[in-house]
Amino acid sequence: MLANLFRKTNLTTMVLGFVMVFIVLFFFHAELYHILGTSMKFFTVLLETVLLMALMGILYRIKKKDRYFVVPPILFLMAPLVLFLAPRQSFQIEGLVLSLFLALAFQEVVMMEQRSQILKPLFNISFLLCLIAYIEPLLSPLFLIIIGVLIQKKQLNIKGITAVITPVLAFSFLFLSLGFFWELENIQLWKLSLRERRSFLGVEELIFLGFIFFITALLLFSKANQSTFSSSLKNLFHLVTLVLGLGIAVSPIESQFNFYEIIFFSTLYLAGIALYSLSNFKVNIILYLLIALKTAALILIN
Repeated sequence: MLANLFRKTNLTTMVLGFVMVFIVLFFFHAELYHILGTSMKFFTVLLETVLLMALMGILYRIKKKDRYFVVPPILFLMAPLVLFLAPRQSFQIEGLVLSLFLALAFQEVVMMEQRSQILKPLFNISFLLCLIAYIEPLLSPLFLIIIGVLIQKKQLNIKGITAVITPVLAFSFLFLSLGFFWELENIQLWKLSLRERRSFLGVEELIFLGFIFFITALLLFSKANQSTFSSSLKNLFHLVTLVLGLGIAVSPIESQFNFYEIIFFSTLYLAGIALYSLSNFKVNIILYLLIALKTAALILIN
């Protein structure tokens, strides 16, 4: 059965995860007709799949540094599942790069949780969030994560604030200087196009929201999950990300990333944690029901 194959992290798990992610991205999220042909579509999706595998690699890197950090192998199954449940054409390569940056920021949060000396992780996460906020200013509230860290770790002092402010000042000076000598728009090669706003009333959107509510219920009401996912800083990170994604989705202001791209990393990780504590039988039933539901929705839509 499907869930049985993802109970241990091995080469088979990773290869299956890679292939399934590639298939879902290729048939559900890539452009139907790439302007440069099928071969370019293939290589674009291949690059997106590699980015998602790199995201998995970041989580396992965290695991090597923190033996208490949980990385369930079922994440390799959750990645294609979350992509499949999301509405079609929801993910572009820029959104997956955002997920990679968020995974790197999450790594710093985990490191700070286990250390008393957190100045270096503070600097690192501030740098990453500055980069994200420059690409999409609407994601600036992610800095609430840093404020929460400073309060929880009792680092509201000169050293802690300096570690946070230094990257902010460095980014500001850099782009002000570039803007002084050149037109900033001319060097903003990574500037993205605004995404089409989606309604949450579509069948695919409702299925995805139902999946999120189901995962949330498992995390809140399962004793096994409460003991596994009890970290206040990790909770803060995912809470801020999910609320921010929802806020941007309902906001009249257009964003360069859509709701699904913003919350993808948190949804993936939380889904893996929520389902990993369940038996293989229960996981298989949930998977088959979700896949059947989404397949029926796709048939009805078409």
